[in-house]
Amino acid sequence: MTKIESKLKQKQEKVLIKNLYLRRPDAILFDWENTIVRRKSHSYSIQREMLFEITDMKIVKLLELLKKCNIYTGVVSNKNSSSLNNEIQKLGFKKFFNKVLGSDCSPEPKPSVEMMIRAIDDSEIEFGENVWMIGDSDVDIEFAKMSLATGILFCNEGSDVNKNDEKFIKNLKIHSFQEIIDLVEYFYNEGSAP
Repeated sequence: MTKIESKLKQKQEKVLIKNLYLRRPDAILFDWENTIVRRKSHSYSIQREMLFEITDMKIVKLLELLKKCNIYTGVVSNKNSSSLNNEIQKLGFKKFFNKVLGSDCSPEPKPSVEMMIRAIDDSEIEFGENVWMIGDSDVDIEFAKMSLATGILFCNEGSDVNKNDEKFIKNLKIHSFQEIIDLVEYFYNEGSAP
């Protein structure tokens, strides 16, 4: 086996990152609120639209990288679809997502496996550790677990979970989207393990 073949084989298998094994992602799904955006305040603007801001400016770089690597992406949120799509449109992020699902897109919201089925139903991707779910709450991690996906806890200012809680011990915890950028670059390019 040549060195290049060996590297390609290695990148398709699990890789040990921060004491956890990760598979190369074929799909990355995101929670919306407190993962990609957070409310600026609990007040409303004159147009009665929620004021929100991006949680981490690296999200644009990450979404561009995922598109370049042809990784299936989606948003799975317990926010209603109308509000969710409105915010995605305002940020100009629609072009980055293959699928956007709000709470009203399924008879049962997250953490129901039905949401995962709907999230990847128009792709050829199968359930498994090759689907990463990035979110800030126990519901997001439970959703990943129930769907046999890889749960990644986004620990930020808006996160309302105790990241040291026993139920999160076996999940990768990130504090910046740069960490996901590094992982994707490792799996899809000639990078070294983060």
